[in-house]
Amino acid sequence: NETAELVAQIDTFKADIERGDAQRTQMTEVRNGIRDELGQARVSVQTIGGTLHELQTELQQLRGRQASLQALQEAAYGNDQAVVEAFCKARGIDNLARLAAFVDIEAGWELALEAALRIPLGALCGPELTSRIQDSGGFDKAAAGLTVVDLSATANPATGFEAGTLLSKITSKIDLRPLLSGVFVAASADAALALRPRLQAEQVVVLADGTLFGANWVQVAGGQPEADSILSRERAIGELGARIAQHDVDISALRVESDTLRGVIKALEHDEHKHTEQLDAGVQALSRQRSELARLEAEFQRRQARAADVAAELERLAQLSTSHRDNLDALKVEREQAEHALAEHAQRRTQISDARGAIQARLDTTRQQWRDLREVAHQLELSIEQLRSRRATLDEALARNGGAREGAERRRSDIQAAIAAHQEPRVDMRGQLDIALRDRLEAENRLADARRALGELDADTQKAASQRAEVEQEISEQRRHLEQIRLDQRALEVRLQELVSRFAQTGEDLDATIAGLSEGESEESIQEELEKLSGRIARLGPINLAAIDEFTQLSERKSYLDSQHADLTEALDTLEEAIRKIDRETRSRFRETFDKVNNGMQALFPVLFGGGHAYLELTGEDLLETGVTVMARPPGKRNSTIHLLSGGEKALTAVSFIFSIFELNPAPFCLLDEVDAPLDDNNVLRLTEMLRSMSRSVQFLFITHNKITMEIAEQLIGV
Repeated sequence: NETAELVAQIDTFKADIERGDAQRTQMTEVRNGIRDELGQARVSVQTIGGTLHELQTELQQLRGRQASLQALQEAAYGNDQAVVEAFCKARGIDNLARLAAFVDIEAGWELALEAALRIPLGALCGPELTSRIQDSGGFDKAAAGLTVVDLSATANPATGFEAGTLLSKITSKIDLRPLLSGVFVAASADAALALRPRLQAEQVVVLADGTLFGANWVQVAGGQPEADSILSRERAIGELGARIAQHDVDISALRVESDTLRGVIKALEHDEHKHTEQLDAGVQALSRQRSELARLEAEFQRRQARAADVAAELERLAQLSTSHRDNLDALKVEREQAEHALAEHAQRRTQISDARGAIQARLDTTRQQWRDLREVAHQLELSIEQLRSRRATLDEALARNGGAREGAERRRSDIQAAIAAHQEPRVDMRGQLDIALRDRLEAENRLADARRALGELDADTQKAASQRAEVEQEISEQRRHLEQIRLDQRALEVRLQELVSRFAQTGEDLDATIAGLSEGESEESIQEELEKLSGRIARLGPINLAAIDEFTQLSERKSYLDSQHADLTEALDTLEEAIRKIDRETRSRFRETFDKVNNGMQALFPVLFGGGHAYLELTGEDLLETGVTVMARPPGKRNSTIHLLSGGEKALTAVSFIFSIFELNPAPFCLLDEVDAPLDDNNVLRLTEMLRSMSRSVQFLFITHNKITMEIAEQLIGV
């Protein structure tokens, strides 16, 4: 009955184990699928992170370029913009646009428009702007340099301009006819000179580089590059603005996608951990069932063997009982004979006892000698074992050397075959080399001729440049002379206004005073009279002349402070540029180092733990201020903090992180001090395997008390 129950239990356990194996296979496939999805999601997050970093870097560059172009554009509009803005702000006028924002010209004609336009492209545009300024206080000296355009007066731009005019190349939101009427275009100076006889007094012809041709005059452009024109910069600023907006949209989309993927990763990690726990529980239950099944099968086999032994013993005992009955009578006769012989044996026993004492003494002596010989044999066995270990080491070295020798022999054979193969085309290559040398000599001769021609062209260019410099210097002299005349005229006007204001303060009539001057009075006589009056004023008492000296001192101090401010501003700009360069380099190198360390840790962690996964995660978006979090999950664990790891798991996690950093710039030596102290034997074995693989390129100095670690050492030093 017990055997039948045991067989039934065995069949039940086998059925349960088969079902458990099927469930484990299914759960393993599900978990592997989740791990594949998790790996793909992490790769996607890393890819998105790299793309996001590249877009952010490019966005910073675009914004810097836009700021530089805007600064150049403001400088091109003029240095008196602050005065103009203050003038408009004082009159409550704001939200004004520049004329350049309303004009779009065919590419290549930007300089022509800037040269032919009657007003600057930095002119302010607004509805009824002239009336608004006039109503709010009018135009005065504070408006010097101000140019405005009324949008209401030009609200309906004309279209269909005659071909050959500059207006035909312009697309504008406002009517530019009042500003560009009578401006024609020409492809070259010869074409412009051909049109010149037909020009009226107010008409001009302009070239693409900005050179103007009038009826009887020519104004040559200064050779400004097209990229430095206001319209080109305005177009570039608009394009940069569009690209910046698109980059902002792309970065926002990538951040949303990255956040979504991180949520997916967390959900997948949760599912993976749940399936891993279920799989581990199933494996443990299956292991227990298999152990119980093995125990039951062993018990069943033991009972079958015991039953067979009992049956054989019963049969043997039956046979013995039959034979014993036959021998009993014979044994009785033998007993009588034995009793007779026993008396004889008692006498011999006494003799043998005496001999036994002597033999026992000899036996004790022999046993002591045997013990001594056994100790010597043990020492010899230890020596033999050490020699066997050294022999095994030498055999391994011999095998390695043999493999290296075979590789060297194969390499030598390959090299000899390659040498033989290269010897064959040597004759053909010599002929090709002679042809190539002749071609090289011809090319060098042509190059020398070209260099001589280039030298002559350089000389002509330098001569033309010197002539151009002389012409420009002469033009500059004329301009300075004209500017001086204008300054003198302005000084006379200011002096006249001052005289008028003085006469107004005294209540005298300037015209009457001028009319009252006699024809004989000269400036010298008036000056003498003025000196007399000055003398009389001086006799009235001293005035505060210290104010002039104080003004001079303060002016000098202001000049000194201005120069210091300019130097500090320049130094600050240089320092900020250096900081930006360092920040860019730091971000780039940090991202590169982070990715390498992260990849190294993801590869080393499963090797050390026999499974699981680990990775690095940034705590912030700014690479200059972010922190780094180590995410480590050994196989079969779902830890939410590092404090839940054991001491050995913490040590192995630290080793994987340190070695991933070490692989970035490996040193020839690495010192490890009792790293294996908190580890069990299985973890020590995995650690030693990794150290053995890394020892091909790095020499490890390992301080340890662990025998397993000592076994992999090539040299042991006892302390």
